[in-house]
Amino acid sequence: MDDLLDSVFVSHANSDILKDLVNFHKIDVKTGSSILKIDKNTVSVISKNFRRENIEADTIIIAAGYKENKELYQQVKDMDLKVNLIGDSKKVANIMYSIWDAYEVAKSI
Repeated sequence: MDDLLDSVFVSHANSDILKDLVNFHKIDVKTGSSILKIDKNTVSVISKNFRRENIEADTIIIAAGYKENKELYQQVKDMDLKVNLIGDSKKVANIMYSIWDAYEVAKSI
């Protein structure tokens, strides 16, 4: 989790609440990893240390980059998965638009 927060500026108060919420909801945060494969209930990833791992999940959130990029979305949108395009991948804007997009998706899960 600290790897994630070290890569962008996050105020101390926001950093604390984000860490608390991630811990409270037992969210498994993976940084420096690449997705190898996404199936209906499993994601195969490889870490920056080349360790492969299969993760069972009903929800996957990918937050990567600072530029609009729909490539991953285009690759998975027609799979038998519920996929949402939000934030800068949909349209580059400020962080409030990304948070609002994520809020709207989270309400529907």
